[in-house]
Amino acid sequence: PRYGEMPMVDWYLWWMGLNSADIPASAKRNAVNIPAQATQAIEQAVLNIAGPMVLFNPKASVELRSMPDATALAWVQHVLHNWPGWYVVLIHPMQLDHPRVLNLREAIDDVDKLAALVARVDAVIGVDTYTQHLADATDTPALTVFTTVSNELFPYYPLGEVLLLPHCQDLPAWGKSKLKAEQWKTIAPVYGAAWQQIHPQLALDTLQRSIERKSHSHWVRDAVSNPTQPAVRHKTVLMENEKVQVPAHQREDPWSSTQHQLMLRLSRDELCRGDTVALVGAAAGEVAMGLARMVGHHGKLIVFEPRQELHQQLCANLVHAGLEHVQTHAVLPVDGGLVLRGTYRLHSSDDYCSLMQSNSTKIEAVISWPLDTLQLDNCRLLLVSAPMPFGACLQGARNTIERLRPVVIIGLIRPPDDEMIRQFFNGLNYRFQTLNIGSSHTADQPPQWRMLVAQPYPQ
Repeated sequence: PRYGEMPMVDWYLWWMGLNSADIPASAKRNAVNIPAQATQAIEQAVLNIAGPMVLFNPKASVELRSMPDATALAWVQHVLHNWPGWYVVLIHPMQLDHPRVLNLREAIDDVDKLAALVARVDAVIGVDTYTQHLADATDTPALTVFTTVSNELFPYYPLGEVLLLPHCQDLPAWGKSKLKAEQWKTIAPVYGAAWQQIHPQLALDTLQRSIERKSHSHWVRDAVSNPTQPAVRHKTVLMENEKVQVPAHQREDPWSSTQHQLMLRLSRDELCRGDTVALVGAAAGEVAMGLARMVGHHGKLIVFEPRQELHQQLCANLVHAGLEHVQTHAVLPVDGGLVLRGTYRLHSSDDYCSLMQSNSTKIEAVISWPLDTLQLDNCRLLLVSAPMPFGACLQGARNTIERLRPVVIIGLIRPPDDEMIRQFFNGLNYRFQTLNIGSSHTADQPPQWRMLVAQPYPQ
């Protein structure tokens, strides 16, 4: 029960009858004891290496979670070309002869030597397998590509970065760790095609963040918080010089931060004190508090946050900051009239990021009514942020948009989805500004995300 619904460490703690919230994240790390003889063997094996090393491990115990051979070869060649000072260490056979490639397949004959190797290299690129856990245990920066499970299962690895196979949640083996051989044969081409959609430069850029994080941080494993002390229930983030309390398990996510910062920057260009603004998807208040300051106490901010625990945190932040001119609704403002909907719940006591709609399979009742129900007298700006359903929220505000002609900011959006939003504005006499976010690497690939700004033409 609940397997895959919460971080794996928390799942084991839960099964053992412990409250994971009472245990600090720093105590949820891996540990490994590496014998001296294993360390000595690895030092001898890499004796002639004169530069930083990245361990490249494309193989898991099953093909479903492994990188195809052609993709693995292309990634290694990309590393060699784009990181000219680095050596690539392999532990599996690969048809590649290069002066900066060291294959230690024969030298790694037990798990102790594998752990010693992970501790010795400067970074790890791998798939969902044992090396990612060893990397955490040895404070080695690591990038792991997941093909069948959520990247939210391992949140307590401070030097662990994760990429998901593109559209893996829509692929036939999502949520599974193994398949029968005959099943794999029928779907292997689909997964091979998905692997080709990940540009290796994205992997290097992601791994570089972890390497830089280690170089700028002080890692003292002995300074682990006393597990007998109660866990801190909230943490503080700084958004536009505004301190915002967020639940302790809200994971730091660069895309969430990008969305928040862009929305505030774009809003500042549009708003004056006294304006009315509507924000759909406020989370704990990272954007809402900045908007409330912009419009001032003579303005009005109307906020929707249907995720119940985040709505409670949002209200607490607004009260603490003295922002009484903000009107909050624990409502999903979509078209369809007044409806009580069942949606998957977001548990703030489990790991999540603010771009997640939910992190459990528990159903909770959420009130739903369209923004048009408010019959606003004026509205200068409407913001709809991920992970709210953009199309349904816009449909629920259609009358407001037609009457009051607000500027509309929408995002973050996956590039294929922005066409639906453009179609919504057809005939409404709006023009678009598109902000591409995240590198596309090649001219024929779309960016990772987009943010749209819809501005009304003068009438």
